[in-house]
Amino acid sequence: MMYHFRQAWLAFRANITAGVATLSTMTLTLTLLALVALVTINLETIVRGLEKDVQITAFLAVTENAALSKSQGEAVLTALSGISGIESSTFVSKTEAFEKLKLDYAALEGTSKLIDNPLADRVIIRVNNPRIIEETAKQVKTIPGVIDLEYGANFVNTVLSTLETVRNIGYALVLLLALNTLLNILNTIRVAMFARRDEIKVMRMIGATRGFIRAPYVLEGLTLALLASLFTLLIIFPTYQIIAARVIELVPFIPIVQDNFLILQVMAVITGLGLVLGLLGSVWAANRYLREAE
Repeated sequence: MMYHFRQAWLAFRANITAGVATLSTMTLTLTLLALVALVTINLETIVRGLEKDVQITAFLAVTENAALSKSQGEAVLTALSGISGIESSTFVSKTEAFEKLKLDYAALEGTSKLIDNPLADRVIIRVNNPRIIEETAKQVKTIPGVIDLEYGANFVNTVLSTLETVRNIGYALVLLLALNTLLNILNTIRVAMFARRDEIKVMRMIGATRGFIRAPYVLEGLTLALLASLFTLLIIFPTYQIIAARVIELVPFIPIVQDNFLILQVMAVITGLGLVLGLLGSVWAANRYLREAE
């Protein structure tokens, strides 16, 4: 095994320019992938928070008295029970709504003596999935007694669309860089093997197996992947902590993931991907060279 490690080092040193280029490209690929993963995780955390807050407010028709108001609210709640995707629904009378408004805005405390309650009875509806809020709203609008709706469909759809766009663009870039990394590893290993073609020819003449000849170059590819993963960790971990702290300071109401264990899990996956790229690229290059040399 020490022989193979020594040969891998000699191959890398003999072709250090290609090796450094491959290492740089792989580090860029893994860094970008880590950034995409962390951004996606944070966006999904925001969306999960939105899912809890996404609601439809159904305003009800004006009634003559509190008894009719309550009866109308119960009828709407009964109708809502037949609509799929609704997590919960709560009737709020205009009196309760006004009392809550006064708690939120203390300046309104004395206004009830000057003006009539301008608010309407309403039903607060929470849905299981923000993606179905438009469809649910259409069904709610058809319920007798419902005269108007209010919900943040455009905002939710914008956030979900942003999440999908970031994912797709990030994955497309990572795919291109991963392909470029594979080609760089392929070229690096092929150049290293070509530079030592005479030595490889002698090894084949004395009966060395393909696996024995290939091993140093596979180790070189794996070593480049490990180094790229280490550099990615050194770049991403402190950078993410700084950016996360800054975002929390500027917009504290946005939930930002600060779980170091989760970040390390992401980096472990990134390291695994780097090793796979290094292994595939080096094995592919070594096998192609040995087949062409036969």
